[in-house]
Amino acid sequence: MDKPKRKRILVGRNRVPASEDGAAFGLNKSSPRARKIATTGYSLTAETWIDQHYQIRKQLGDTDGFRTGIEQTAVESLVRRSMNHLFTYSTLLKTFHFINDENQGVYVSRVVLQERMDDRFLNVVIEAHYLEVSMFEITIKTAMCTEEFRIADGQFVLQVDGNQSTLKRMERGTLREIHHL
Repeated sequence: MDKPKRKRILVGRNRVPASEDGAAFGLNKSSPRARKIATTGYSLTAETWIDQHYQIRKQLGDTDGFRTGIEQTAVESLVRRSMNHLFTYSTLLKTFHFINDENQGVYVSRVVLQERMDDRFLNVVIEAHYLEVSMFEITIKTAMCTEEFRIADGQFVLQVDGNQSTLKRMERGTLREIHHL
């Protein structure tokens, strides 16, 4: 006995566009026929700490004198605004990891956050550590507002400009762009 023919799914002209029909299937990044069922926000918590080295440089300066442009409010703001960019880059790029986990035996990684402030860059060095699921510790190691900030070979730099950012890496003395958001 012959099986009854399967009813065909209407695709193309006979289908109502997804914007008009919330139950319709439409195009997404993974499928030409998908339907959104939920939008969920996920929560991550980051404790922000300051290292004594930063505190001394902020209050007393160093051999070059008092450091201007590294006020705690400006530094904290740059760190906060950089977090979404850092998490996005660490998700997209296999070669970029900014969170240290002592249980994995990974070497300590530090990232330089940069933002243009008038005629020079605010440079903030952070070190991030995993504490537990969805909880991290971010330590501000040092900050300088200068064009002459030295970046170590192999170190990553995140340049923030409003809602955009560029991830760079120092390779053999040259700062090379890795990705842009």
